[in-house]
Amino acid sequence: RQTKPEFMAITQREVEGWMEHFEKMDTEAIGAVTSTQVLDYLGFRQTKFMHAAFLLLGEPHDGSRMDFGETVKCIGQFCFFGKDELLHFAYSIFDNDDNGWISHEEFLLLLSDLHSSTNRGRTTRALREIDLLDDGKLEYHEFLTVNRRFPNLFYPLFESQGLMRQKFFGTRHWIRKLAKYQKIKAELREERKNNTDKMEAAVAWGERRREVRNERLRKKRLAAQNTQSILKRSILSAQIYALSWAAKHDKKEKQKAGKINKNLMK
Repeated sequence: RQTKPEFMAITQREVEGWMEHFEKMDTEAIGAVTSTQVLDYLGFRQTKFMHAAFLLLGEPHDGSRMDFGETVKCIGQFCFFGKDELLHFAYSIFDNDDNGWISHEEFLLLLSDLHSSTNRGRTTRALREIDLLDDGKLEYHEFLTVNRRFPNLFYPLFESQGLMRQKFFGTRHWIRKLAKYQKIKAELREERKNNTDKMEAAVAWGERRREVRNERLRKKRLAAQNTQSILKRSILSAQIYALSWAAKHDKKEKQKAGKINKNLMK
């Protein structure tokens, strides 16, 4: 459940814009706001889902209010979600223990909360076609299947994000930021792949070098056993020692390379 605050770096102009919004939300002028005040400012319904969303995004769990930074973080993260991330975020609100499923009862509560009481006709018709058992479980891939079959079920979720984006700097602002993030992420992925390929090539070269050295070491030891010359045996012993030392050094380098490769794969 990671977010992308490092790609949400804001300019001085944006800080001033955020501060202007914050002062309007802070109706009591105390330098802190609640999620209720944020939702009122946006003109949103006070739903359990949106309050739970703010808690998951960073609103203090002890009941205290959000300061300026926490408010910007919560709103910014919600606006910055892509479509798939927003769906996963909605699912994770009910999958609190991260066990990979939610109950059908929780799913129905989510839908009831997303849709106002005066706009549940489509929801009711869709639910008649979905096989929901009172004691059943809904895994994430099933959750996505439901969304593909009945996209209107989660329309209020995307509508809320769209309205929030419009209120804070406009939709194009967030689309540009998201595009920048996708570009940076692709570049990082390519860089990681290139580093991994180079490391794998280096490891393969090291393996071939060790195989050649081990074969030379085997032949030197065999020659030392069979020779009758004391001088030749002394020379072979020196060569065997050098090859053995190099093999021991290579083992340490291999372990070091393994740690580096493991870090690159993270």
